[in-house]
Amino acid sequence: VGPAIIEKRVIIYQGKEYNMEFQDFLRQYIPEMDSVNITSSSTVQIGLSIPAGRSREILKVGGGQKSYTTFLKIMQELQEENSVFDYEIQYRSIYEERWEIGSRSDVPIEL
Repeated sequence: VGPAIIEKRVIIYQGKEYNMEFQDFLRQYIPEMDSVNITSSSTVQIGLSIPAGRSREILKVGGGQKSYTTFLKIMQELQEENSVFDYEIQYRSIYEERWEIGSRSDVPIEL
């Protein structure tokens, strides 16, 4: 109920935590991303308020079929069950309820 206010965002890769934007992480740590054309991206900064019932498009890939296919392959590999990749976003409501979403769950988890 009400907006989601971002309190924490972290990318976990190969046992290390990275407090950075997803696009920046991909460009810096996934070499195959050099052939992917990202046409737009959004930030998920601490303190960001996302209105109730809305979502945030983190990345948009363009540049043709090869770029799109390469990106899908990268994301599939990152999301495999035994992957060394995870992300967590913690947020709160205006009523101080705290939740977490991540790459391993389809639904928010109450904290």
